[in-house]
Amino acid sequence: MKKLENGLMSSFLNSSIKVGDSIKVSEPRGRFTIQGNLNCIIAIAAGSGITPIMSMLKQVLFNTDKNFYLVYSNKSEKTTMFLSQIKELKNQFQSRFFVKFVFTSKDVASHHFGRITETNIFDMLKFPENKFKLLQSSIYICGPEKMIDNISLSLEKGGLLKENISYELFSSSKKDNLVSSESGDVLVTFTVDDFTSKVKSSKKKTILDTALDNDIDAPYSCNGGVCGSCIGKLTKGEVKMLNNTVLTESEIEDGLILACQALAVSDELDIDFDDV
Repeated sequence: MKKLENGLMSSFLNSSIKVGDSIKVSEPRGRFTIQGNLNCIIAIAAGSGITPIMSMLKQVLFNTDKNFYLVYSNKSEKTTMFLSQIKELKNQFQSRFFVKFVFTSKDVASHHFGRITETNIFDMLKFPENKFKLLQSSIYICGPEKMIDNISLSLEKGGLLKENISYELFSSSKKDNLVSSESGDVLVTFTVDDFTSKVKSSKKKTILDTALDNDIDAPYSCNGGVCGSCIGKLTKGEVKMLNNTVLTESEIEDGLILACQALAVSDELDIDFDDV
């Protein structure tokens, strides 16, 4: 576990947890997983953004016949997480796994120097392997928010379909004021773990705050619209979300919401956390 500056969990784990300790955790969650049936998988990672990519990499290499292309940026070889594992996988799957290391603090022979940006991303994604087809690939990006935003937009402008580009943020810089323009109260019916509760609350509160203030055990984690732990299904009523980096347009059309970012518009809401 790499300790990040101002990182709450990484700091706690590095300073307070020792070998042999046990920690109770929730089951794995999230939507940043291999999707679709395209045969080319491209991953773009920076720093600790490699952590979810490593699981994808092993899943693809050991359980499919798909090709995996990785562009991985770090300050130097010394700060590169999973460096030895990646090199071992490269040696084991030479015909299917292709990797480019990018270093920002030192020009290393045989590796790329600089940062991954919207202006050089297409050069970074040039692989000599003849099965590589950029426009027919699924792309997964994890790293700083600005990098993700810029690269995603550049890839879309370059012809990649938006639905073939997935990303995961560890945090969001979007600090929208969670203040609703709606006034009055809302009657919310929650379904959590097969238990239904009805509560009345102000429309100024997020759906998640309404649940927690009434001792309803709604799922959540980041409280910033990033992790997706608080996804629920809106089966009645209307809400607006102030920040969303998780749900696709089609998922929103299907009624999915981020409870930590959702504010009531209508006077009655039904939210089902089980039907997601």
